Amino acid sequence: MGKKKTNKEPRNKFEHEVYKGLLSFKGPNKLTIDYESEKLGYNVPGTYIPDFVITFKDGRKLYIESKGYFRYADQVKMLAVKQAHPNLDIRMLFMRDQKLSPSSTRLLSGRHGSGVSGLA
Repeated sequence: MGKKKTNKEPRNKFEHEVYKGLLSFKGPNKLTIDYESEKLGYNVPGTYIPDFVITFKDGRKLYIESKGYFRYADQVKMLAVKQAHPNLDIRMLFMRDQKLSPSSTRLLSGRHGSGVSGLA
């Protein structure tokens, strides 16, 4: 669980109302109320079946995932797979250029571990 300092204000009306309610609850108690001050990790359960597995004579494996459209759910899945298996060489092959979410861009650029890339 990572903690960071924050001076941020609630971003929307509902969060602001909740924050005001929490402040009124605080009363004379010795406690602090921080907004978006911690990040909590989580795992996505499931299994992944790569489209293609290439096995080289020396035993190394290359996993190929071919995508026509990289849906958000698939992006989340691939990020979880890469985090669970950071040492596997998993490559994405796209039918055409696509606009990707920031997390998918990080995934494909290898910022979540080496071995994941687009194929030219």
